[in-house]
Amino acid sequence: MNSRLYIRGRKRNLIISSAGRNVAPEWVEATYRQNAGVHNIAVFGDSLEHLVAFIIPSADVVDDSQLISDLTELAEDQLPEYARVFEFHLLDAQQGSEYFTITGRPQRQQLWQSLGHVFTGN
Repeated sequence: MNSRLYIRGRKRNLIISSAGRNVAPEWVEATYRQNAGVHNIAVFGDSLEHLVAFIIPSADVVDDSQLISDLTELAEDQLPEYARVFEFHLLDAQQGSEYFTITGRPQRQQLWQSLGHVFTGN
C-alpha cells in the first residue's frame, strides 16, 4: 500500500491567459452576475486568446442577444479589457444543473471537459 497523499487540481482558481495575465474567475463572474439576467456563470481562459463563459440565463430572460449585449456593455464599463469575456455560450437550466452545485458554484473541470469544445473546436 502506498502511504502518499496526492492532491489533484488547483489550489485556487486562477486563469492564466495566453498573454500571461492572471485573472481570478470569481471576480469576473461576480461582475457579470450584477446583471439580473445572469443566473449562473463560469468563466474560462487558460491558454486562450480571450476569456469565454458559460451562462445560465435567469428564467425571465426572453432575448438572448439582448442579454449578451447588456453583458458586453457592463464589462466595458467595469472590467479591464484582459478580464472581459469575448465569447458566451448559453446553457438551459436543466443542462446547467449538471455543471453547477446547488449553491451555484461551477464544477469547472467537469464543465470544461464536457463542453469546452464549444470554444476550442476540439
